[in-house]
Amino acid sequence: MAINFPNSPSTNDTYVAAGSRWLWNGTAWVRQGTPGTQGNQGVQGATGSTGPQGAQGVQGATGSTGPQGVQGAQGVQGAQGVQGASGPNTIDDYIVHNGDTDTKFGFAAADTITAETGGSEAFRIDSSGRLLVGTNTARAIGGESNSRLHIEGSGGSSNSWVNISRFANNTGSASIQFGKSRSDTPGTYTVVQSNDTLGTIAFAGADGTDLATYAAKIAAEVDGTPGSNDMPGRLTFYTTSDGASSPIERLRITSAGKVNINTTVNSNSTFLVKGLTDNTHPVIKFRGTSANGYTFFGDEYQTDESQFTMGLAYSAASIVTGWGVKVSTSANNVYLSSQDSFATKHSAIKHDSEGWRFLSNSSTQTVATDSAVTLTERLRITSTGQLQATGAADVRLTLGSGGTAGTNDSVHMRADGANLLFMNANGGLTKFESNGTETLSITSEGQLNLAGNMQFTAADPELEFNNGGPRFRVPAANTLTIHTGGGLGATTNERLRITSDGIIRTPNLQGNNHREIHRKIDGFNSGGSVVNYLLICQTDRTNVRLAGRLLTARASGSSACAAQLFDITFQQNHNATHRSGAIMGLHSGSNSYGHAEAEFVSLTYNSTNYYAIRFSSGWVTDFDTCSFDGIREHLGTELFTHIDSTNDTITNVSVLDAATDKGDVTIQQADLRISDGDIIMPSGHGISFSATANATGMSSEVLDDYEEGTWTPTFSNGVTSPGYNLQSGTYTKIGNLVTFALNIRASSGTAAGVPLRLSGLPFTSSSSKDNGGAFFNYRDDLTTNVAPFLHVGKNQSMIQFYTNTGSVWNGTDGNGIINRNLHINGYYYV
Repeated sequence: MAINFPNSPSTNDTYVAAGSRWLWNGTAWVRQGTPGTQGNQGVQGATGSTGPQGAQGVQGATGSTGPQGVQGAQGVQGAQGVQGASGPNTIDDYIVHNGDTDTKFGFAAADTITAETGGSEAFRIDSSGRLLVGTNTARAIGGESNSRLHIEGSGGSSNSWVNISRFANNTGSASIQFGKSRSDTPGTYTVVQSNDTLGTIAFAGADGTDLATYAAKIAAEVDGTPGSNDMPGRLTFYTTSDGASSPIERLRITSAGKVNINTTVNSNSTFLVKGLTDNTHPVIKFRGTSANGYTFFGDEYQTDESQFTMGLAYSAASIVTGWGVKVSTSANNVYLSSQDSFATKHSAIKHDSEGWRFLSNSSTQTVATDSAVTLTERLRITSTGQLQATGAADVRLTLGSGGTAGTNDSVHMRADGANLLFMNANGGLTKFESNGTETLSITSEGQLNLAGNMQFTAADPELEFNNGGPRFRVPAANTLTIHTGGGLGATTNERLRITSDGIIRTPNLQGNNHREIHRKIDGFNSGGSVVNYLLICQTDRTNVRLAGRLLTARASGSSACAAQLFDITFQQNHNATHRSGAIMGLHSGSNSYGHAEAEFVSLTYNSTNYYAIRFSSGWVTDFDTCSFDGIREHLGTELFTHIDSTNDTITNVSVLDAATDKGDVTIQQADLRISDGDIIMPSGHGISFSATANATGMSSEVLDDYEEGTWTPTFSNGVTSPGYNLQSGTYTKIGNLVTFALNIRASSGTAAGVPLRLSGLPFTSSSSKDNGGAFFNYRDDLTTNVAPFLHVGKNQSMIQFYTNTGSVWNGTDGNGIINRNLHINGYYYV
């Protein structure tokens, strides 16, 4: 234990402390011995050689008689030794170096040894066998205080450092070695196991409370199965996150030489980096020392060469991937050779704010490493999405392997001056497809094959055949003209026109008149008492002129003939009472038809007056088909009809209003028959049954819709994660009534114990009409304690299941709903 001596003592002053008497000899305090018990006679020492005459020693204090010492050389007179007890020699607290009294060994406490230098304790071995250097306290670090070696320093000096050096003329070095055995007995070498830790270097910092929290550590661990002289290992590096108290693994180097950062996955890659929770920043960043450009990635083709590189160019303004080249460190758009071990065609891809650029040279060459390489831009994808090919005059985009690449006998696109050429290999087709279906093809001979409709969206679109040949034009909305010659854009040489009213005209004959070819009319059977009319225009028109031909043909009847051609001529400004026209009949049948009279009359139809041609004078034929080509100046409602001569009732009528494409059709005393085609109703209209008797509460008599199709039913509730091996549905919609059928079988899934629902009905039910319903027409082994009832509610597209008590049914009773074939029919209103 430490003794506090008086300050500034005088020579021969004494001081009693710690059970001993101390004397100040002018230099140090010297403990005065106390006579002890007579010790045993010491062993006679061997006679030593005579040494030089020593100086007269200081007279020591009289002490107990000690054992006979070994005969030593003649030396300095020593102090009288302490009389020891019988057995081991004992001392009190310190062993002091005579002449250097502040250097001593002591016994500061039970089972404790200390060493002092310069009057201060340098180290101690405490009662637990721990070596404490620079401290007398075994402090806990990381919660552990039982370490065998404690080194402690303070202040700004290096008094807590550990230096290990080796001086040897060989490859060896100083070393710190860690060892681990699975045995509790020292010297027993039980084999370690995979993931055992062999050694750890840990780093802890004071947190204001203690030194118990680690900030980082490095560990060596077993990485595989060890064996005799076989010890696979890995190094792992750990750090503690801000706000955390335990380090987690950040990096490992495996026994296979792989490097993992932020992951422990045993990947087949050599270097694997996993991003942190901040996914908005790059996982890996590079930074070079040159502000104008640097290469941050490349293969090690040679120690100083790379075939493939990636780099940032010109103050990070662009990123470049190169083959045989790398970015310059001093300028943009300058490329340096990255290898000169073999000849190659250099190339690079540059990505910057303007888009992507593809560059190359066309000849094989060898360029010294770090020397400039000239590259030419071949293709560019701009930041606005444009694809641009520049460079040589003959820039080609070759597709597929047909023909010979680089020649005209190949499938490619290329520029020819200001022209864009599409080329196919010899004998091939240039095809255009939509959704996998061919819509247009051009043969190698130039033949155009169109699978669908052709549409032009220009203001005045034209389609020209050959240069200066026939043309189709659309000079106005819903109007088509055909021209011969004249060139694109010319309005001359018009040969045929189809107007927006559906009238076919040939061009100018007299003034503004046009020859009109009227539509074909089928199925008019006249009879012996029928007078035939051809209506020309409304009577509010003036200057009506007619000169043309009427062509009819019969397919059956007693007077059947293959064709009849009638010339019809009238003069200008006819009134309804004039009979100044004539008809000349020609035919190829056996019966002869001569002249028939025709007169220009007035006829009222649907309260509108029309000019009409009335055929009479005994001309009675069957008009099975009819077409008319004539000249007239005014457009109006065109009508070809038969009028009953007895009561003037229109029995067969076809009406088209030329101005609006609308009109009414009234059929009396006849049936409506369509040999081919459909009746198409506009939206909001249908077939009216207003002439039939009505029930009380009737709200509509119009059948306005019919539809049929398929749909796919699904379990949207009651079954978790269903899988299906049967799933089909059909429907028919008539007006607002929808009938449906479905077949479904859930092959997998779990009954959820919640109300069962089938969804996917083709229409949403009405929110104002009555509810719908459904029923099972087949249930495969579906046993229930209740009889499920199926219901389609208002404003829904699903089927709900209820019990016979009105509660919802979840399909879990009995044999359950999974793996059961359900066939259901039902209806609802929309």
